[in-house]
Amino acid sequence: MSPTPSSQIYEGRRVAASQLFLLSSANQGKWQEVFVTSVTLSSVACDLLATRRLAERENKSLMRSKGQYGEQSR
Repeated sequence: MSPTPSSQIYEGRRVAASQLFLLSSANQGKWQEVFVTSVTLSSVACDLLATRRLAERENKSLMRSKGQYGEQSR
């Protein structure tokens, strides 16, 4: 099963956030840590929203196909 685009996006954001965190740790800058936390939280929220929309779309198509098969079997 191929990975979904949303999981690839999440992985890219996670890697970027971890790199930013390493930079902030090296500089000992508190504002940078706050920034990294906010970037991570916002990307997680975006991913949850995208996953929910994808699930709703798949659910609708599943219901549609079940309806079609139900009509054919009668």
